[in-house]
Amino acid sequence: MSARSTLLGLVVTAALAGCSADEPAAEPRDDPTTERPSATAVVRAGDEYVALGDSYTAAPGIGESDGRDGCVRSRNNYPHLVAEQLDLELTDVSCGGASTTSLTGSQRTLTGEEVDPQFDALGPATDLVTIRIGGNDFALYQLISRICPALAARDPEGHPCRDEADKAEQDLDDLLDELEDRVVSAVRTVVRMAPDATVLVVGYPSVVPEDGTCSELPLADGDYPFALQVNRGLNAALKTAARSADVRYVDLYEATRGHDICGEDPWVAGRTTIGGKGVAWHPFASEQKATAAAIVAALQGP
Repeated sequence: MSARSTLLGLVVTAALAGCSADEPAAEPRDDPTTERPSATAVVRAGDEYVALGDSYTAAPGIGESDGRDGCVRSRNNYPHLVAEQLDLELTDVSCGGASTTSLTGSQRTLTGEEVDPQFDALGPATDLVTIRIGGNDFALYQLISRICPALAARDPEGHPCRDEADKAEQDLDDLLDELEDRVVSAVRTVVRMAPDATVLVVGYPSVVPEDGTCSELPLADGDYPFALQVNRGLNAALKTAARSADVRYVDLYEATRGHDICGEDPWVAGRTTIGGKGVAWHPFASEQKATAAAIVAALQGP
């Protein structure tokens, strides 16, 4: 059993052993990576665009969705917005629940459908690729949205989620390092499979507040830093992957700072599903518009 599964297994067990439901905690680590934009090819009308990713790309609940395969891709998600603005031919294979393993292997969706590996959409004719992936690996996002909130009732003013990790003698940094290896491998494979494409690695938005707490993100008080470490660590992994493959990283964390779940104007939903506006724990249309704008700017920039 890997260090990753040991950590997750103990935290899940603790969550099921008697509490309510939700999220994680730990110190935010410094992000040593830097944005490394390579020379970005200019995309032209009619170019072939492939969007890879998980539910933060599929963006369920923000408009009409294609639910045929259970991936629940919204037609208002950022791949569709980018394709419409730049007049691109879009192949959107993002899927709710996808992890890095869904890139190279088939994925069974929540409806029981089996979808092909996302990398099957890539090829020599691909002109543009965006990829945002990693949040579902090792159930990291479930830590924030389900597992650590479930532990919060045990010690609401403490840090029970971090305590469970400490009992397991596991370090979240080690888990994030392993995630980084997976994402680096994935992005390098994209570059190899679509050799003539412009590749953009897209970061995750700000989800966890840097200060303060709120009922929509019902963690124990001391576990907010742990959840913030997960949020920042996902982006550190993606940024490193972009740099390792010499492609551009699109930083959404900075672009969405202050619009986390607890913000006055949140761009990501917390535990409450808002009919017509968004699904719990997923981006609102405002986040997808910000992501699309950042991608278009990156394509038009130096």
